[in-house]
Amino acid sequence: MLEQDEYFSAVELGLEGLNPHVYCNISEHADDAGEPTGKMLAILTVQEDFRFHRELDESVTKDAEDRMFSEDGQPKEAVLIALQKLIEERYKGEDFQTDDSGSEWFQFDLVLVVDPEQEAGDLGGKFWEETALVQFHNEADPGTYGSDYLFGSLVYDGLRELEQ
Repeated sequence: MLEQDEYFSAVELGLEGLNPHVYCNISEHADDAGEPTGKMLAILTVQEDFRFHRELDESVTKDAEDRMFSEDGQPKEAVLIALQKLIEERYKGEDFQTDDSGSEWFQFDLVLVVDPEQEAGDLGGKFWEETALVQFHNEADPGTYGSDYLFGSLVYDGLRELEQ
C-alpha cells in the first residue's frame, strides 16, 4: 500500500537500466478544490546530465555558432527554451528545472494518478507503459532503435520554431 511521502529509487522501481537518473515520490492526490480523492500521485523525477550531450555536440558540430552549448559549456538560452517546450509537449513532463549551480543537468516530472493499493514494485512498469519515459530514454540516447535524437533533430526543430 502506497503512503504519503514514500520514496522509491530506480532499483526499487526496476528502472535502474535507464540512461537518465530517476526516483519516485508518493503524494496524496487532491481534486481542484483541494479535497483528497483517495488516490495517490506517483511523481517520477527524471534527471539527465548535459555532459554527454555537450561533448557530443562539441565533437560533431564544427562551427561554434551552430553548437547548442556555449564555450563555457552551458546550454544556450534558446536551447533551454526549446528543450523545455519539448519536455512539456512531447514527453508530457512537468516542473522542468535546470541545475542552479551551472546547468550540469535538467530534470522534469512524470506524474501518474494511482490507487493506494498499487504495489510499489509495479510502479516502474506503470511509468514505462503509461508515460513517455521509454520515448525520452530512447531519444536522449542518439541512435537508439532508430529514434530521433533529443539534442539533434528534435532540439534543432524546436530552435527553428523559436526563430519564426
